[in-house]
Amino acid sequence: MAATLKAEIAGLNEDVARLSSAAGGSTDALARIREQLDAAAGAATRTEASAADRGDRLEKLLLVRFSEAKADRERSERELGTSLGSIADKIGKAASITAAATPAAAVQPATTGAIPRAVTAPDQVSDWALREVQDGVAVIEDRAHRILEVAKGDVVPGLGRVEAIERRGRDWTVSTVGGLIVPQRW
Repeated sequence: MAATLKAEIAGLNEDVARLSSAAGGSTDALARIREQLDAAAGAATRTEASAADRGDRLEKLLLVRFSEAKADRERSERELGTSLGSIADKIGKAASITAAATPAAAVQPATTGAIPRAVTAPDQVSDWALREVQDGVAVIEDRAHRILEVAKGDVVPGLGRVEAIERRGRDWTVSTVGGLIVPQRW
């Protein structure tokens, strides 16, 4: 029986030696894992600090750019106000000069033997109607329902050359040598 116990004790000693050896290897592995965790934590802390620093720098840059843009806008508004003020002053001066130069009573031309030319507004024509205006081209229609597209410089039969296509009040008009073509409801 003592021999059996000695054999068991020897086996247990061998098991304890193997476990001690395995535990020593695990301790080394655990120490390496701790070193790697510490290194990763340090890298994460450095990355976080770097990101926060970049964020702070970006925020400062954005604030500077916003302030510059605001100052530029305010300067442009001041310059525009100054320009508009000087234009208004020039218009006021021109109007006062024109008013001062125009006498209250109309001056009668001296008799020279020339026939005075009557200056009258062209009359509206009734044979043509303006239907549409788009991009400087007018669509007109005559009483025979003939449709023409005309632009400045074109000739309208019976009325002559188109001098202007313009808006007068709320409506468009086509001004020709022979009269005005306006919208009509026929």
